[in-house]
Formats: sequence, C-alpha cells, structure tokens
Amino acid sequence: MNSRALRFDGAGARSAATPDGSAVAPLAARARRVAVLVETASSWGRGVVEGIAAFARQRGDWLVAWELDGASDPSRVLQGWEADGVIAEVVHLQHEQAVVRSALPTVNVARMSRFAGTLPRCAADEKMAGKSAARYLVERGFRYFGYCGGASTPLGESDGLEQGYVLELRRCGRQCAVVGPRAGGQAGDLQGFAQQRLLAQWLRGLPKPVGVLAYDEAVGRQLIEACKLAELPVPQQVAVLNAGDDAWCSALSQPPLSSLDLASRCVGEAAAALLDDLLGGGIPPEAPLRLHAGRIVTRQSTDTAAVEDALLATAVQFIREHRCQRIRVDDVVRAAGVSRRALEKGFRRVFGRSPAEEIRRARVDLAAEMLCTTEWSMPEIAVACGLERSEMLTRAFRRELNTTPTRFRRQHQRKPSHDAGHVEKSSRTPPPPRP
Repeated sequence: MNSRALRFDGAGARSAATPDGSAVAPLAARARRVAVLVETASSWGRGVVEGIAAFARQRGDWLVAWELDGASDPSRVLQGWEADGVIAEVVHLQHEQAVVRSALPTVNVARMSRFAGTLPRCAADEKMAGKSAARYLVERGFRYFGYCGGASTPLGESDGLEQGYVLELRRCGRQCAVVGPRAGGQAGDLQGFAQQRLLAQWLRGLPKPVGVLAYDEAVGRQLIEACKLAELPVPQQVAVLNAGDDAWCSALSQPPLSSLDLASRCVGEAAAALLDDLLGGGIPPEAPLRLHAGRIVTRQSTDTAAVEDALLATAVQFIREHRCQRIRVDDVVRAAGVSRRALEKGFRRVFGRSPAEEIRRARVDLAAEMLCTTEWSMPEIAVACGLERSEMLTRAFRRELNTTPTRFRRQHQRKPSHDAGHVEKSSRTPPPPRP
C-alpha cells in the first residue's frame, strides 16, 4: 500500500491506563479502522468527509484513512489494508463489485448512482430539495423556469432533484418550459467555452425573466458565464440557483451564486453512524437513508423580485432590507406609496400570500442563516430579526417550516464561512433592533 495515498486521522497507538494504574491495550488495537473513499473536489464530497470526521471525533475510537483518489478505484485502495469498514462514493457497478469482493461492511454516500445497488446508502432527499427550490423561485415571482442537469446524469434520464423541482412547479400551476442540456452533453467539456456557447443559446431561447436551477456548483458557474456571453443580466433576466453550498465556488462567480444546501455534512455523520452500527452487528437497512435537505442560501444570483409591478417590487425590496427591524404592514404601505388594500390585493395576486406573511417569511430566512452560522441564543436571534421574544420566533418557524428553531439548528448548523451569503459566526452581542 502506498502510504502517501492515505491520510490517517485518529489517536495513533498511544497506551492508556486504568484508574488503578494498570496498563491496557493501545488504543489502535481497539480502534475501528475505517476507509473513506470519497472524492473531495466537490462541496458534496467535502461536506461528507467533514461529517465523517465529526462523528469520528465524537466516537473516539475510530481510525480513519482518507484516500485522496479512492472513489475512482476502490479495489486498488482496499487491497492490502486491513480495514474494518468502508464509507465510499459508489457510482458505478464495477465500484460496487470491488467493494463487495472485499466483504467489508460498507455505506455508499454517492450523491447519484447510475445503478440500483445493494449496498446500504445515505444520501440527501433530493426530491425534497428540488421542491424547495421550486417554491423558492415561485415565491420570488418567477413565472418561467428552467433546469440544467449535471454530467453524472445520463442523457435522456432525470435525477431526483429535477423530478422534485418539476413536480412542485406543476403543483403550483407552473411549467418547467425547457430542461436544459446536460452538463456533459453535446459540448462534452464541462469547463469548455463550447459548453458555454451551448448554454447561452439555450438561455436566449427561454422566456424572461426566468429562474433556473442547476444540478451543482460547476453547472451553476457555467450558467453564470453563459449569461454573460448571451448578454443576459443576472438576476434581473436570469436568476440562477445551484444545488450544493460551496462558498469558494460561489465567490468565484460574479455575481455570487445562491445555493441549495444538500446537507452533505449531515449525510456524512449519518453514514458514519450507520457504519458504526453495522460494525457492531446491526442489520443493514433495506431502503436508502435519505436526509432532509433544501435550505437555501440567498446570494446575488437570485436576489430579486421577478414582478412587473414596480410598486410591488419596491415593497418586497423594502421588506428584505428592513426585516431586521420591527416593521409592520403599514410601514410597507408607506414605503410603496399605495393603499393597504391595493398592497394586499397585489401580494395575493402575484405571490399568493399577504404582506404580513412575506414579512414573516423574510424574518424566518434571516433567522435560519443566523441559526446555521452563529452561536447566538434564540432570544438574541429573535431580537436581531425584529422580534420581541424567542417565542415569536418559534411560532414563525412552525408556520413557515413546520419545525422549531432548535430542531432546525441541530439539522443544519455548519461551520461559519467568510462568505457574503452567510451571517458570520461571532461571540459579540447581537445589535439591538432598530425601531
């Protein structure tokens, strides 16, 4: 085994002692040795590895070997290394066959699989995530929609993200006018200018303004560049939302990309917990374990209200800019310069909700970011979102997301990011709300 290909993370072979001073076996002799064969070039893989590492730290008796390129050739990695279990991205049938031949307990964490495998699997509920993306774009007033698939999706087939997206649009009375060319389709090279020209041609033919969901960050970036080539302003004419929350990739895009978080870190933790259970003699689950996903991080690529009514657009913008204050519907009426009755009718007609519901939704969006990226307490977050008490925040979360702030934080909290789309983690006291 090429030791340079593996990175070990664990307690090594240090000795321990009992309270009476007698020696016990080295930790390495008791530790469970886990091979992680996950490609980390994407935010999905990096998030999965972070989740595995978090579980290993908590478990305390795992030795983890991370193979830098193990996902591309599992058989090479597993030969000669005495692993107890494996967590791997198993995309192709030959990969599964190699893992099965090893006879090791294995959990598959591939985002998409090209075959119906037999290995236990943990993944995001991409249909649910697609539905969240559809509702998000509909709530911003878009009437036209597109989807651009990924290179890993076989031509002529759809993925779970696309299925959920299209189904939810239909439920809302909308149509996904065109399913865009696959990232690995006619042009072939995902990073090539030929692919950008293909996407630019596709985008020019869509009715405007249009909201487009991209399979991943690479496709999202290609769409942004294609919009520049087609001279289509983002987000005014084309709003781009991509699946996967990669702060680095988003910062590389201009404008920065809004993201649909697929909860890859949670998938990594769940996969590690499942493998730990299998190593202890547990029975493999018959169906894949699909985790809740769909939290959206709004950045500039979708930060718009796609409405033709200028007064309604002004009202929506006012709500977004002042959601941290204790604004009421009357404040929105004054900012938009219309009667309250006209504002209510306009919001119902275009957005399907009232101005008061839009204020609540905007506050919940802000609170969700704070819950995920800060360590502020519930009362502090409530005050920072223009609410008087944390109980009001809980009621708002139950109405909008059918959950509580505490449960939402437990499911989605991640490490803070130096990204304009996030609220920075901070130990300082949150600023008091402006009146």
